[in-house]
Amino acid sequence: MESDYKKLAQAQSICDAASQLPKFILGMKDGGNPLDPALETNPKPTYEMMNRDTVITVADQVAKLPSIKSFTYISASDVFPFINPRYITTKREAETHLFRHYKFKTVVLRPGVMYNYQRPSVMPIVNLLQLTNAITNPFKDSIASLPGGKMLTTPPLRTDEVARAVIQSIENGEHGIFDVEGIGKLSRMAR
Repeated sequence: MESDYKKLAQAQSICDAASQLPKFILGMKDGGNPLDPALETNPKPTYEMMNRDTVITVADQVAKLPSIKSFTYISASDVFPFINPRYITTKREAETHLFRHYKFKTVVLRPGVMYNYQRPSVMPIVNLLQLTNAITNPFKDSIASLPGGKMLTTPPLRTDEVARAVIQSIENGEHGIFDVEGIGKLSRMAR
């Protein structure tokens, strides 16, 4: 969401989140041409700028450092409904660029919803996803193949689980793409 969804996600209470909701919903519309000259003094970040171009710039600079042997990118699973498809497309473009570098090994983690208890506004969503996952788990493969089914079968991950997976991938020389299950396995190996 090119709107400022982080303010909504970082709200400290349900009331704070509710107060951010109207701004969030209004901000979900297309902001127009990001190359509009009127935006030069205050450019609006786009998916392309944040998800792709920043990663490409950082990776190209990191590739110049002989001491860097690994590059870990926290991408995203494609389970988010109501999100502009450019969100995932730009993340996949960044991944493609990273795997073209030969100076470092690339690790891509694709979590779904990430959470921690310092962001109480996302906990109702996390609790709902956890309940849904518990109910759908016996039929996970069948449900995941349905439209929108992957959202119902992809468990949310705590940010500390993702952090452990990052460390484990670097320490063990892992490389490649890790989905939610792969991130969980890496995280458990780090304990």
